[in-house]
Amino acid sequence: MKWSKDKLEFVGRENKIHIYNRCIMCRSPIVFFVEDTRKEGEYEFLFKSIFTTLDNNFKVFSMDGKQGVIEIYQYIKKASVKREKYFYLVDGDFDILQNNYSEICGSYGNNFCFLERYDIENYLIDYRQVDNYLRINCNATNDVLLNSINYNEWENRTKVFFGELFLLFFVVSQIKDKFVNCRTPETVGKYIDLSLDEDGMPSDKTVSKCKNSIIGEFFDINTGVDNSGFENWFRIKKKELSKMFHLKTFHNISGKYLLHSLEKYIRSIKCKCSDNEVSNLKRKINGDELRRFLILSIDPNKFEFLFNKWNKAIQNLLQ
Repeated sequence: MKWSKDKLEFVGRENKIHIYNRCIMCRSPIVFFVEDTRKEGEYEFLFKSIFTTLDNNFKVFSMDGKQGVIEIYQYIKKASVKREKYFYLVDGDFDILQNNYSEICGSYGNNFCFLERYDIENYLIDYRQVDNYLRINCNATNDVLLNSINYNEWENRTKVFFGELFLLFFVVSQIKDKFVNCRTPETVGKYIDLSLDEDGMPSDKTVSKCKNSIIGEFFDINTGVDNSGFENWFRIKKKELSKMFHLKTFHNISGKYLLHSLEKYIRSIKCKCSDNEVSNLKRKINGDELRRFLILSIDPNKFEFLFNKWNKAIQNLLQ
């Protein structure tokens, strides 16, 4: 089942309730609600990898974003149904960095879980599996493409420059706590390409451009905010949040950014190899194909926190 939040808001509350009722009347003994639209099959694969006793008699519903998952959770909480069979998984985003994160988690109960990283894609980064993808899909060998890829350089640059960009996104997400009635600029999604150099990696130049664009957009849509007051608040807030953010910098960066950067970086290396008249690098590198390969190769041990939280409840439902 797929639905658009914008469409639901347009057609009204009655249609949204109808969709919620269809979800909760599902006859499956276990039902998962997730954010990502058109990724239900991937989540089915992931849940079966983590909870190995699951058969095919469970259901995954995509709720088109975190707010959609929260809304169905709140609806089921008030409904006359067996609430124990419903499980809710959402991205960590910046929620995991909030001072009241434990309180937020506790308010939703045990069947509602935040990922411990920014998003599901962050868990997919595995250099060994990227190498396997290239071997199979590009006929890459150690002496050609693979030895030309410097994963350490790529990771260090993404940590430094994407880290700075996502720290900025984190600070911007706190604006409404300080400036009443202000509007927040659109941030994460729109800068995924703007933040990258031609080699597929972020740089000081590209990230500075993104930062200036974000701050400029803030003042464009909030003309009444005093510049000096904002700059002073921003400087203090960035210093305050920086230490917490950089404890696990890589985990606090969107995996969508990381995968997109990695795809473009590898493609740029492949082009250089091909320019050297290496004839065996026939196939193109495809980002969607790479993502699917990494999903199929994912290490379920990365989700030990989810197993520990849900496995006992799932086993009880399967008995």
